[in-house]
Amino acid sequence: MTTSLSFGGLASGLDTTAIINALVGAEAIPIKTEEAKQAAEEKKLSLISSLQALVATVQEKANALSSLGGFLSHLVTPSKDGYANFTVTGTPLTGSHTLEVISLAASDRRATVGITDPDAQLDGGAISFTYNGTSHTLVVDPAESSLNQIASRINGDATISADVTASVVNTGTESSPSYQLVLAGNDTGADYSIENLTITGAGPGTLDANLAFDPVPLSVASNAQAKIDGLLVNRAGNDFSDVVPGVTIDAIALTTEPITFGVTVDQEAIKESLKEFVQAYNAVSSFIEVQSKYSEDDGAGGELFGERILQTVRSRMYNGFIAADPATVMADTKGYSSLSLVGIDIDQNGNLTIDDDKLGEKMSGDINAFADFFGDETTGAFSKLSTEIDYLLDSTGNDINGDPLDGLFAIRKEALNNNIADFKDHIIDMNYRLDKFEEAQVSKFAALEVLMAKLQVQGSAVDNLTSLGYNQ
Repeated sequence: MTTSLSFGGLASGLDTTAIINALVGAEAIPIKTEEAKQAAEEKKLSLISSLQALVATVQEKANALSSLGGFLSHLVTPSKDGYANFTVTGTPLTGSHTLEVISLAASDRRATVGITDPDAQLDGGAISFTYNGTSHTLVVDPAESSLNQIASRINGDATISADVTASVVNTGTESSPSYQLVLAGNDTGADYSIENLTITGAGPGTLDANLAFDPVPLSVASNAQAKIDGLLVNRAGNDFSDVVPGVTIDAIALTTEPITFGVTVDQEAIKESLKEFVQAYNAVSSFIEVQSKYSEDDGAGGELFGERILQTVRSRMYNGFIAADPATVMADTKGYSSLSLVGIDIDQNGNLTIDDDKLGEKMSGDINAFADFFGDETTGAFSKLSTEIDYLLDSTGNDINGDPLDGLFAIRKEALNNNIADFKDHIIDMNYRLDKFEEAQVSKFAALEVLMAKLQVQGSAVDNLTSLGYNQ
């Protein structure tokens, strides 16, 4: 802080502004020290937040792989394309299956006979029908009775439009139009037919005299039918989701003869998931490595050097994912009890590396044992890792009342935030005292200048008297 008052030693000849600034600067040194401490705590807080985000990413990826359904990826390969779409929705068994699409599901569609003008008024009346047991009636006003207006009214009615959709279609040509009102059921399947479809009016000149539905439907509501592994299956829609466990079959075309589809483990997809996890894990290890480095020449490698949370994070992640139970390893006769046995190694810095060949060999050898090691919901490596990370992110346990305590990151960040708040308060107090100190120096030097000015005036007066002969 520097003074804004400048009187430049008018009487004393001293550079009082520079003197005051120097005194204030010396008094401000402890403030700069406190500000540096605050900045150091803020840097630590930022770095710990970054580490927390990296650890949270590791847990997110671990959680996605902590069940057999999440860990295992499967491929469904049909002998012919274009007849059905296959989606893995669970944990299917590997094997071969047959599919024959006999019929596709359809919705009910009814149309009126054609008229030449879709905007001509057709007079008042009502259109009634039943859909899946629900009765609907649309009252048609004579002033709003054109095909386009009737279709708009149907689609604008929340109750009716929940079951059917109306459209106006020109089935003729531009020179010889034939507009038809089409009612289409919103659902497929035999249960969703448009029944008891009638148009009523009061007599000649009313709606029933000018408009009629064709008695022959455009399409009839029907079920999809497929033969899967020799079993004839009917569905209201074209999806067959509970016939082959873990696989949804969406029929899209009829087959002229059965096709086959095989379900196999997608090893490449599993490898890719493991590689993405390893990248996230190594990001944490590399962060800790940089922050923990120390050399005689360069000193600490990072602002978090010496922070216990670094070692705690490293230890929790190691214990959760890498550490192996010696007794389990000794009893393992197949080689699926530790990371190194299944193709993932760890270097001296805590980083993981994947041996693609060994990983593929272990998956091909016993995919179930491989999947259990990683993806078992209780004993799998990813489940154990996620549990260890919970201590860091979610809770360190319960207090004496049984309430959950904050996670380790939250506890350390709270302590840093408290330190930062204390530094800010202390700096405010120190700046206040510095302002008062500066004001006092300004007052003192101003008083000095006044005193010096008075002495100079008195000295000048004495000199004048002497020059006039008044000296004795």
